[in-house]
Amino acid sequence: MISGNGQSGINIETASGANAIEGNKIVGNDDDGITITASTDNVLKGNLVTENGRHGISSDTSALTLTSNRADRNGFLGGGAGDDVGAGINVPAGTTNSGNKATGNDDPQECAATDLGCHVP
Repeated sequence: MISGNGQSGINIETASGANAIEGNKIVGNDDDGITITASTDNVLKGNLVTENGRHGISSDTSALTLTSNRADRNGFLGGGAGDDVGAGINVPAGTTNSGNKATGNDDPQECAATDLGCHVP
C-alpha cells in the first residue's frame, strides 16, 4: 500500500518511461494518487486509487495505457467539501484504455477525457 505522502503517491517524470504500475493500492496522499508528467509508454493496470487529495490518476500525456484501474472518492483533501477539483481519472483524449471504473470523486465528470470509456457505476 502507498499512502499518506505529502504529494503524489506515485510520481513518474520525464526521464522515466516504459514503467508498469500494477496491482497497487494507493490511498490518502495529499496530491494525486498517480501523477505522470511528460513520460511515455507507461502501463497502469489493476490499481485501486482512492481518497487522494486531487485526482486519482493524472497524466499530461496520452502515451499511456490504462487497464482495469479503479479510482474512487478522490479530490476531497482533508475530507473537505467538494469543489469539483478531483477527477477519478484525468488524462488527455487518445489514452489507450479499457475496463477502468471511477465513482464518488469530487469532479462529477469522474473521468476527464471524453473518449476514456471509463465506467461510472
